[in-house]
Amino acid sequence: MKNEFKIMIGLVIGCIILAFIFVPSLREILKPDEKGYLKIVKYEMFSNGDYVGVKGVVKNIAKKNISYCEFRVKYYDKNNTYLGYSLETLQDIPVGGTRNFFVEPRKFSQQVDHVSFEVLTTYFGD
Repeated sequence: MKNEFKIMIGLVIGCIILAFIFVPSLREILKPDEKGYLKIVKYEMFSNGDYVGVKGVVKNIAKKNISYCEFRVKYYDKNNTYLGYSLETLQDIPVGGTRNFFVEPRKFSQQVDHVSFEVLTTYFGD
């Protein structure tokens, strides 16, 4: 049973490697590129009691279309103490284009004073 599992894993890995060798567009779409291709144009925090969310607009400042990106919104109190984070994903942002984002409100036991953003992943398409 263990040998069959090893063979199956080897075949899957081999297929993935072959796909990246022989399908150039697949390499381009799935290869994460460096951070810094997404700019937060504007944002605002909103709250309802202990729940805080963030909405805003991002812009693709890369020279290629972004097919997928993921960024983290970090929450802090007035003393700059880290309180937690939320993740947001966006898709299909053309060169120079913008997209609205909306981070669902989440509950905090302490008052959120400000947020920061960190781009985690950027994938490019055609």
